[in-house]
Amino acid sequence: MSRFPQGFITIILLLFLASCFHKSNKTGEADDVTQFMLCGSPKGNFVITHEEVFHATSKSYNRGISQITGYNDYRYTVRDLHSGKLITRMVTGKRSVDVMMLGYDGNQLWCYDASDDGGIQARDPATMQVVITRLKIEEANPHLANQMSKPQSYEAEQYYSYDYLKGQIIISDLKGVFYSLDPHSLQATPLDEKPDAFPDVNYPKSGSAYLSPGRSIRMDGDLRKQLVLSDTVKTKERFLHGEIICEQDATALTGIAGEYDRAFNQTIHALRLRSDSLEAAHPFLNQHERWLNNSSDREVMYAHDALKRNIDDMERDSTNGHYEVKQFLSGCPLGIQSGSIFIVHANNVTDTSSLLISKVNWNGSTLTTEWTTLVPGIYFDPDKGIRSNPMTEVFKSGDPQFRFEQYALQAGVLCCVKMLFAFGLDANTGKLLWKEKL
Repeated sequence: MSRFPQGFITIILLLFLASCFHKSNKTGEADDVTQFMLCGSPKGNFVITHEEVFHATSKSYNRGISQITGYNDYRYTVRDLHSGKLITRMVTGKRSVDVMMLGYDGNQLWCYDASDDGGIQARDPATMQVVITRLKIEEANPHLANQMSKPQSYEAEQYYSYDYLKGQIIISDLKGVFYSLDPHSLQATPLDEKPDAFPDVNYPKSGSAYLSPGRSIRMDGDLRKQLVLSDTVKTKERFLHGEIICEQDATALTGIAGEYDRAFNQTIHALRLRSDSLEAAHPFLNQHERWLNNSSDREVMYAHDALKRNIDDMERDSTNGHYEVKQFLSGCPLGIQSGSIFIVHANNVTDTSSLLISKVNWNGSTLTTEWTTLVPGIYFDPDKGIRSNPMTEVFKSGDPQFRFEQYALQAGVLCCVKMLFAFGLDANTGKLLWKEKL
């Protein structure tokens, strides 16, 4: 006969099961990552991740099929880019009161807070503390007081965004009118329409990429691939299942876009100057009949006409030109501004193969592999690696997801988030600086 009452045993069992499923929002391991951003400021360089913490209420595993029920809470984690040291962890709680990052202006992190007293706001990227409130923005724009949109956090991008090209925050009111908000003066200017999202790069790696508009590079081969620019310019090394890491950082992409925009403006400005000089030297160029009656030098007229057509074509086709630049930006390699290309590849053909990262230098005529680093404890293909031993994941106190993968380069550090780990490599040497479980 049992020494303990049946009810007591039941209570102990329930407490045991609850302890198996309990997870702290503050200290528990993350189950997914929804956003990742690097922020460089005078205070330092920071890695910010927006993470899901899943609280399981029931789990089962039967014949290869897992069934898990529960709910998510959300939090932000800020780490030092160079050491991986935890600086700040801020729990936002349920999705209905979550905070979504919109963009970084070089000093402040602009966010949308879905809580009742939140709204559009700016935060310190190191502490995640609010430094500019919605109320302060309303003070600068009285007509927007209590009139700004109040969407759920997961709908925020429809109503709020950050325009990296112009360095402005895009906000909206209850009537659906969009405004451009200056991050310094906090003055809001109405817009005819919401600017197009830029950039929009949804994949961290690819089998091909653009080195410049109209010029591409690719991985070529079956299992072991070479990085190929042309028939004569390719890497000596081959990379198992190799793919090119794509640039996804909005600040870096905006810098590249700015370079092309300035080059376009300089070209069309130079053409206008040449046209103005011809017109100043030959006053009758814009009056063809009079010109033909007063001079036989038609070559000047034809040259001027060709110049004007070129200017008109560039102005008319500027949208297409910008489209080509955007297409390039949507698939340019990480590190292209410094003449580098980073490749992810596998160390073997098994399901549990480890992740390798290589840096290839490109000087315009040659491709040279500078270093290759194996990242310990990170599967090249997490789905296959986890499937090889699923029980260890199913019966953890959560529901880990391994879809999120992203890479970014800042201040000489290649920072990566993969398989619910964050890690940093020295971009010059390939040395693993740090690796932390999220």
